[in-house]
Amino acid sequence: MSLRDKIEANQSVLIAYSALMTALVFISTVVISISIPATKGFFNIGEFGVYIASLTGGPIVGLIAGGLGSALADVFLGYEYYAPITFIVKGLEGLIVGYLAYALRKIKFAKWIAVSASIFTVILAISIGSSFVVGDVVVSIFSTEYTVSISTLLWGAVGVIMLVIAFYATYKRPDRTADIIAVLIGGFEMILGYFIAEYILYGAAAYVELFYNLFQVLIGMGLSIMVLYYIERLV
Repeated sequence: MSLRDKIEANQSVLIAYSALMTALVFISTVVISISIPATKGFFNIGEFGVYIASLTGGPIVGLIAGGLGSALADVFLGYEYYAPITFIVKGLEGLIVGYLAYALRKIKFAKWIAVSASIFTVILAISIGSSFVVGDVVVSIFSTEYTVSISTLLWGAVGVIMLVIAFYATYKRPDRTADIIAVLIGGFEMILGYFIAEYILYGAAAYVELFYNLFQVLIGMGLSIMVLYYIERLV
């Protein structure tokens, strides 16, 4: 029996786990954020929490934790005008990822496909990060702002660490390919949802955040792939 099956088999456990994952999404969103002035939005690693919630708890947990946890984080960080949009967009993202991951895990993926997919994801994430998230940036850590200088060398070091862990995790669990596909589709919904909302509000400035949101999806995917293996073993 999978972790999701165990959670969904008991309503009390489902409610408790949804609350726990809502807290995880909230914390992972507010712990580190980088503001994006053009759209009055911000980059964060909240996708990590959304994907962990969805991939371990299923679509219901993903819907609740993704929508509620992310919306509460918007309010906490002073982006309350985004909260209604976030509640819908991130909630749907969690629902999609949780549903598709469970359905796609029934497919037997070759080990090389899983490893290749994870490596490609990490390389793409680091490439975007080293191209768009470099130089002096204002980083907010639990609402306290710091000016931090991010270099391509730092991204290179992060990339090596992520590649090693992602390779090991997907080599041990080839079914992670299903998770990667589910996250990409759910992430596309998130990117499209925010783009539509921001285009209505800010016009062409919405294009600025496309790469940041894609980067957010890829970083969240990379982090979740790395820790899922260990979470499931621990549980």
